[in-house]
Amino acid sequence: MSKKILLVYGTRYGATESTIQKMAEWMKEEYETELVDLRKTKAKEWPKVEEFEGIIIGSGIRMDRWTKEATAFLKKNREFLTKNKEKVAVFVSCGTASQKKFEEARRKYLVEHFEKNDLPQFHSDTFSGVFDFTKETRFGFLTKKLMKSIAEKDMSEELEWNFDEINDFRDWDQIKKFVEEFKEKIE
Repeated sequence: MSKKILLVYGTRYGATESTIQKMAEWMKEEYETELVDLRKTKAKEWPKVEEFEGIIIGSGIRMDRWTKEATAFLKKNREFLTKNKEKVAVFVSCGTASQKKFEEARRKYLVEHFEKNDLPQFHSDTFSGVFDFTKETRFGFLTKKLMKSIAEKDMSEELEWNFDEINDFRDWDQIKKFVEEFKEKIE
């Protein structure tokens, strides 16, 4: 019988969701995976973490904050997650990371978040986000305008922005490495 892996996430604009879906896809041949959108699932219906041999938690970042559902999941399961930290991996998707400020983002959105919520330093990483400036975007008008303004001001010269398209700055090799390291920890 294969190990059961729980993948939970809170997303605002879809980058965290598509990232964790890809992780689940990579893992499904070796593990039984359960994927849960914490924003669409009531807290009382969240799976019991005790039933899983591994847990990956993802959150989007907006305005320097985690999604409230991902934070609530960490708090609700703090005791189990702390006692079983080798079974846990955490990541955030944020635009700051796409500006080559990975260490700053990791400190601010992971290390400090864990400390603030009385959690151990889990296996964790920060991944770049996706900036969708198409007409179909999940960004509202004001958010789209704000994101464009921030991108124009803080643009990294290495990044090629297109303000009419989807700008996906995720490093899939980095994400794959994160998953492989997690798999080694739970074996």
